Amino acid sequence: MILIYLLKNNKRLTQEDINFFGADLSLRLITNCVCYYYNIAFEDIGKKSNERHFVEPRQIISYLAKENNIASYSTIASYLRPLKPFNHATIWHGRRNIEMLLKNDKYIQKVVRDINRLLWKV
Repeated sequence: MILIYLLKNNKRLTQEDINFFGADLSLRLITNCVCYYYNIAFEDIGKKSNERHFVEPRQIISYLAKENNIASYSTIASYLRPLKPFNHATIWHGRRNIEMLLKNDKYIQKVVRDINRLLWKV
């Protein structure tokens, strides 16, 4: 897995990597980093559950994917739950929620900063 290779070898993901591997892999890398950070399985992200420990990582994936112009809302929705995708408005709301929390919530600021460090190895 590329994420593990990058983490073990202390390599950075560059824009060239994103361009070479394409948006799907970048969305996969974001999802893998978030799952790793929260210590949850990918399958749990797509659960139809409103429990915070599933919703928050899902919203952070939406935020990071859109901030980095990785994919559209419907692509993110289909990726997170392929068999019965979330509505694109759910993904939009998740991104907006994280944007609002980033203004005042120190915990969310730390989470997004830590995951960005995982992604970009800053």
